[in-house]
Amino acid sequence: MEDEKKDVQIKLLETQKENKNFELSDALKLIAPGTSLRTAIEGVKKAKTGGLIVVYNDNVQNLFEGGFKINSKFTPQRIIELGKMDGAIIISKDLKKILYSNVLLTPNNSLPSNETGTRHKAAERTAKQAGSVVVCISQRRDEISLFYGNLKYIIKETDEIIRRASSILQIIEKHREIFDKNLQELNNEEIKKKPRIIKALYLIQRGMILVKISGTLKDYLLELGDEGLIVKSRLKELLYSVEDQLNLTLKDYSKLVF
Repeated sequence: MEDEKKDVQIKLLETQKENKNFELSDALKLIAPGTSLRTAIEGVKKAKTGGLIVVYNDNVQNLFEGGFKINSKFTPQRIIELGKMDGAIIISKDLKKILYSNVLLTPNNSLPSNETGTRHKAAERTAKQAGSVVVCISQRRDEISLFYGNLKYIIKETDEIIRRASSILQIIEKHREIFDKNLQELNNEEIKKKPRIIKALYLIQRGMILVKISGTLKDYLLELGDEGLIVKSRLKELLYSVEDQLNLTLKDYSKLVF
């Protein structure tokens, strides 16, 4: 038993090294709105059949048994139909083919799991052991969970993400107004050759708030994919020259560089 655990730990470490350049953000791009995979996932959810979809890599090969070898072109309609069966569906890494369907996932049961349902446990352990992307569509919870490595992410409805993104965008717009006002006041004082450090601090503080909030919005935009192009364009306008102004202010009033 101890030797078996050690083998699993070694494989996990090797998997982490192989996937170090692949982040959760990359996994989210695979299922962003507008992609064929997202269409398939939402179709399975609407069908209320539940399902497990595994993105294949070399480590997945030994973690399932049974089922059917499909090896056919990936289409959302085929995934929806295959989702009516109890087993997992395995698709190719490039998302162009459906490789297997109705398979039983057999990850190592000694791997810790925070999940309660059988389907979610299998998804979490497979993601950990294989270092692959596993999507779990829950019929009972009516939610979509994405597992990758040790990470779990609940996929929100597109409308909800757009609503949240729009709210954050409004906050950024207000902070940009204050930032521009602080910048103008600092410029006026510099023209009069009577700049105050407090004005520079106000500008730096507001700029840092803008950068921090925009990071949250960028996470939503990543999940939105093509659906977030308008918000992304507006964010780019609002952040224009902010970092440049922060750099210039910090150079003028301190020895730090942003």
